[in-house]
Amino acid sequence: MRKLIILVGVLMMFSLIQVPAQRPQELPDYKTQSVHFDSYVTAYEKWLSEEEKSNSVNAQSRLFKKRSKQFYRWVWYQKNRLNIAGYTFNSHWETLKAYEDHRAGVANARALPGGDWVNVGPTSLFTFVPSAQLGIGRVNCLAFDNAGGFIFAGSAAGGAWKRPASGGTWTCITNSIPSLSVSSICLNPTNPNDIFLLTGDGNANHNSSIGVIKSTDGGNSWSTTGLTWTSESNIGGYKMLRSPASPSTLIVASTIGILKSSDGGNTWINAQAGVFFDIEFKPGQPSTMYATSADGFWLSTTSGNTWTQITIPGIAGMGAQRSAVAVSAANPSVVYFAAGKDPLPGFVGIWKSSSSGATGSWGSGPVSSAATTADVFVDGTNSYSQATYDFAMAVNPSNVNEVFIGGIDTYRSVNGGVSFNRESSYYQAGNDNMHADQHAFEYDGAGTMWVGNDAGVYKYTPSNPTSKWTQEYNGLAITQYYGIGLDRDANLFGNYEANYLGTQDNGQHRYDGDANNEIVYFGDGGDAVVDFTNDNTYYFNGNARLYKSCWPTPCDKTPPVTTCGCADASYNLNGVSPDRPIVIDPSNNNIIYHGIRCLWRSTNGADNWSLYPGFNCVDGGAITGIQIGGGYKWVSKETKVYRESAPNVWSDVTTNLSSIFTAYPGIRLTDIAVNPTNPSEAWVSFSGYEESYKVFYTSTAGANWSNWGYGIPDVPVNCLVYQNGTNGGVYAGTDIGVYYTNNTLPEFIPFTNGMPAVIITDLDINPGQGLLYATTFGRGLWTSSLAGNCPADENTSNFASLPGNSLLQASNSILSSQVFNSGYGQTLAFEAGSFVQLNPGFEAVNGTVLTASISSCSNVARPVADYDNGVLVLDVQSLTAGSSGKSINVAAVAALQLHPNPVSDQVTIQADDLPEGNLQLQIVDVSGRSVMDIQTNQEIRGGSYRIPLSVGHLPSGTYLVKMITANGITSKPFVKL
Repeated sequence: MRKLIILVGVLMMFSLIQVPAQRPQELPDYKTQSVHFDSYVTAYEKWLSEEEKSNSVNAQSRLFKKRSKQFYRWVWYQKNRLNIAGYTFNSHWETLKAYEDHRAGVANARALPGGDWVNVGPTSLFTFVPSAQLGIGRVNCLAFDNAGGFIFAGSAAGGAWKRPASGGTWTCITNSIPSLSVSSICLNPTNPNDIFLLTGDGNANHNSSIGVIKSTDGGNSWSTTGLTWTSESNIGGYKMLRSPASPSTLIVASTIGILKSSDGGNTWINAQAGVFFDIEFKPGQPSTMYATSADGFWLSTTSGNTWTQITIPGIAGMGAQRSAVAVSAANPSVVYFAAGKDPLPGFVGIWKSSSSGATGSWGSGPVSSAATTADVFVDGTNSYSQATYDFAMAVNPSNVNEVFIGGIDTYRSVNGGVSFNRESSYYQAGNDNMHADQHAFEYDGAGTMWVGNDAGVYKYTPSNPTSKWTQEYNGLAITQYYGIGLDRDANLFGNYEANYLGTQDNGQHRYDGDANNEIVYFGDGGDAVVDFTNDNTYYFNGNARLYKSCWPTPCDKTPPVTTCGCADASYNLNGVSPDRPIVIDPSNNNIIYHGIRCLWRSTNGADNWSLYPGFNCVDGGAITGIQIGGGYKWVSKETKVYRESAPNVWSDVTTNLSSIFTAYPGIRLTDIAVNPTNPSEAWVSFSGYEESYKVFYTSTAGANWSNWGYGIPDVPVNCLVYQNGTNGGVYAGTDIGVYYTNNTLPEFIPFTNGMPAVIITDLDINPGQGLLYATTFGRGLWTSSLAGNCPADENTSNFASLPGNSLLQASNSILSSQVFNSGYGQTLAFEAGSFVQLNPGFEAVNGTVLTASISSCSNVARPVADYDNGVLVLDVQSLTAGSSGKSINVAAVAALQLHPNPVSDQVTIQADDLPEGNLQLQIVDVSGRSVMDIQTNQEIRGGSYRIPLSVGHLPSGTYLVKMITANGITSKPFVKL
């Protein structure tokens, strides 16, 4: 029996959202409200530009840019995940629906092995750059199974993980849920298999919450609770607690209020409307609870059923934007309340009550603030604060006077918050270096403090004078990659060991074939390219700049956009620009192309830049893809496709794609792929959630585009790569994994064996290795053999997961020794040439079905068979209708296209807008004689179809394809070579 996650919205509660000071007061909160994306970005950038111009002090100017870093991360994430009208919404809900459709539909006949993905890290890191901090990925929250000795970590986009607290291997417990962000983890202290997760990325809120989900089997399977938010809900969750007195009681601090369930998550109430960031129980007396809003402290003595705001002396008018509360079992009546803001000074203050937070117990003002001690939210250069993004506080459960508070760095007080000293530093040597941006301080049952930050997980050991902070994130594969540049130059040993990947938060990585990555630059990395003649030379986007490899620090080679008088004048305004394409001309490694809104070219290895002549900088938005080859240049922009039709002459070849962007403002182009041996063939991919528009194809150099995206679920397609030397082989990276098609397949098929459902940000092929690489936003780097490759031996333990319906093939053997229990139910097919061996440890549960057989690999998909002097009957079950679109007039005669044309062996018949009913295809020669007659044995569904047809047996000449449907006859000629 398949277990379905059925998400039904039950809490559609909205409240007025306080407008933070880091954006114009007239603009709504983009994190928690639906906004028209393009209009909002335009207004925000206008305001930001005016603010920067009005401040001549460099430090203040830097402050504005740093403030906007989170905004531009939101821009990067949201721009491809808008609804069709161009508004932001809870896109993760749409991802879940599409993933369920994927699982339901993937059982359709699969003609190729769907990949053999292996995670290649990173699992550990090192660096030779003194200023670069190590980090693997952002951790939002921590929890502990103290009895069992496990630590749990919730990541920004890679799900929830657990590991023995004493050390060992991190294991993801949410592989069956796509692209999951986690803000809180709550365990049942008497039953660690009973787990609740608060979903969403509460700090950055790029990935909206879908509510609270639960597992009763330690994370093997998950289901929703009564707190479920759908695509119409732009709600963020910051923290969830579970009552120590009653594990069935859950409390959530969210952007719509303090939410409570008393029955294990089945039903919820909004006990107090508002925006709440933090929440705590009074130690030993859980009927008393504390919560914080932006600048307020709230008290409940009724187990969270009712709440009263308590006046905090001296906080009014201080501009606080976020606050936190902390308590200690060493003295349960003591409560600490801290407030911070982004404008300097960031530390508004810390207040202390010795009477359980009661009115009048907070003294006359803060016990400390930035005016009396260190500014605990400022960076190491004393120029900016990020208190609205990273804010953590904890009190030692054995010492009520030891207080930790952190934003960018970590500070410690040993006198009850009166003064603080820096305990870790991202910038300054001499303090025990720990990565910046602290999100969680938590103590385990033994009294050890653990930290979750932008790097991962750390443990605090104050007794170690040389290194108080121990990295505990090795093996936590949660890196948020933006893109990759592959090394295509094998060294003397035949290795390709200089691949460069850009991350969020954790710099630019160098992957050399093992999972221990080198960090070559700090901050935010981005798209990269490696010189094909010398892998020591590479280029990459980083921190909104373009860099070239230098030692020990990369050189800034940003084009002179600030003085170009062109559409790229705002280049340096954007705090995060990780996906601006960089391409090396394959005929000359010193010629570099860089796409912003304009197309830039350097002829001397990025030392000097000029605008490419004739290219349209103004129309179409930002450049999303560049394809350069012998005698051709193609560029995709957000709403335009351009091709160089003659030297320095560019043609707009958007043609019939233009109507898509007019009808659906929320859709934009994300990438382009070109067949280098026939550059008239190109594919483009689309963002958004309109099922009719995923991938389009042209065989006429853009004179006309046809729908090629059948079989791809209704999620954004973020990237494409063409496999050179194949029969139209194209891979598409989506928000739930990789899909593949070629001219022998009627649609895209899942190419996901072994890979969890995660956002794919970039795809690239190393032909020398025969490997496909995929960067993910939250689960690190993955590699797979190319489609059609058949390994000699396969072991299922090589895969992180085998979701949905998976087909594994091997020419010799397949071994398996693990439990398959995805929580939805699985269908696994193992096909090996010699034997399939199920070893001890193998188990198929939760509805998983396994079939095994001895058979040879199906390396190529089979098109419709050759005509054999009779009528060939197409089984309707082998035809899957693509989306019929929203503007189809089914009364019209269906459209017909043929690819390629001329043809040698196989022609793909593309039939769009077919009506329901019988379908008949005829191929006739110039005399009118029918040489092939193909018909269906049942009525087909209305929609669009791709039908591969073998015609290699036909003599050379001109033929006509006739398509006969209930609406009439359509014909199209082709030439058989």
